[in-house]
Order: sequence, then structure tokens, then C-alpha cells
Amino acid sequence: MSKTAAPGIPIGWVVGPVSVIQRLADAKDTEILEMGIRNKVLFVPGGLYGAERGYVKFSFARANTQDIEEGIRRFGQILRL
Repeated sequence: MSKTAAPGIPIGWVVGPVSVIQRLADAKDTEILEMGIRNKVLFVPGGLYGAERGYVKFSFARANTQDIEEGIRRFGQILRL
């Protein structure tokens, strides 16, 4: 995900059955939520799941590979703003 979303920005991730909990380097989860909505990338701030600030959760239960890649590309654009 780091390679596609934000080259040069370290992003760690954990894969679950149908979701990813993503650690954002130097990004504020709630501050980028509005930008995500405007760019049609919906995620949930990790704090709603008990994670510390700076984590977000993506769900891809009903997405195909192309949709996932496009979502990652759009999210990367948000991180570069």
C-alpha cells in the first residue's frame, strides 16, 4: 500500500478478512476524513475501534481488485495534499 498510495511515506498495515487497519505517518485521521469523502474514499477513523489517533480502517468486503487499487490511488492523493 505504501508503494501505491504515498511513495516515500512509510505506512504500516494489518490485513483482516475484509478490512485493513492502516497507520498513517504524520497524518490526522479525522482531519483527512472530509477530504476522503470529497474524493469518494470512505474510511473510518481508528479511534472508533479503539485505536490511537493516526489510524484508519478501510473495508473492502464487496470491492474488486480494480476498485481497491483505485481507492488506494485516491487515498494517496489525499495524503499528498
